[in-house]
Amino acid sequence: MTTPVTNHLGMTFANEAEKQAWDAYVQARIDAALQSPLLSEAESKARLDNLLARLAEKVKEDVPHPLA
Repeated sequence: MTTPVTNHLGMTFANEAEKQAWDAYVQARIDAALQSPLLSEAESKARLDNLLARLAEKVKEDVPHPLA
């Protein structure tokens, strides 16, 4: 019987191999993210403005008007 292994975040794994596989997966995701291009300030602002506009429309649809 193997003893469960806990990583530095408190996550418990069945064995050391499972923990190492998880660590490798996380590191691969981090490496891929670091290779992604950053958004320019203008593109970030445009995306945020678009998101806020969509949220405002959703609120208008979902919240009944008090005089209706």
